[in-house]
Amino acid sequence: MNFKHMAAGLASATVLAVGSLAGVSPAQALIVGGSPDYSPLTSLPTTLTVIGEFNNGDLTGGFTNVSGLLVNSIGIKAGSSSPGFNAHYDATTAFLSNFKYLGVDAVLNIFSGDRVLHTIDASLPATFTSTIDFDFTGEIRALIGGTLLGKANGGFSAGKTFFDNVQRSSNFSLDIQATPVPTPALLPGLLALGAGVLRKRKTEACVESDN
Repeated sequence: MNFKHMAAGLASATVLAVGSLAGVSPAQALIVGGSPDYSPLTSLPTTLTVIGEFNNGDLTGGFTNVSGLLVNSIGIKAGSSSPGFNAHYDATTAFLSNFKYLGVDAVLNIFSGDRVLHTIDASLPATFTSTIDFDFTGEIRALIGGTLLGKANGGFSAGKTFFDNVQRSSNFSLDIQATPVPTPALLPGLLALGAGVLRKRKTEACVESDN
């Protein structure tokens, strides 16, 4: 066993992992979908929940064990101090749960925000569309102990359409961008991420040399 090569590889993986924290590689991303449920539909305040959550996985390797991802409910209230928006929401603990972030069981908490747009299109009798869109910022913390693992931001969109008072469509989409915060708890996950980058570069180098 060549310990010198092992040490060099570990050091390189560590550098790449730390470099990813500094923005050398892109932030981890996750897109969550499902069906929204909120009542009342045409006025505020309302409480929005999501049923039938599903996700696209995380191609960057940051978010894992997301097959059972859960989205918590959130209260939407009238009024906003941001131009072009008309609603706000309170901070929500464990808005997302039942997933791992860089190998650690984690939750996503979102901060309060007032960049929310609630729209109603009721141009025809018994036919209307209700939508809720907002941007958010938050943090990813370890499920046990609450250690800060990463910072997050993203966008949220939910909508329901009714025709002749019968629901015709119901859509929900949540787009999350996350950036790790260096902590001892994340070191194993970051090393794995760095090692993966090293393997990818080695493979690309072999392909180029063959050509």
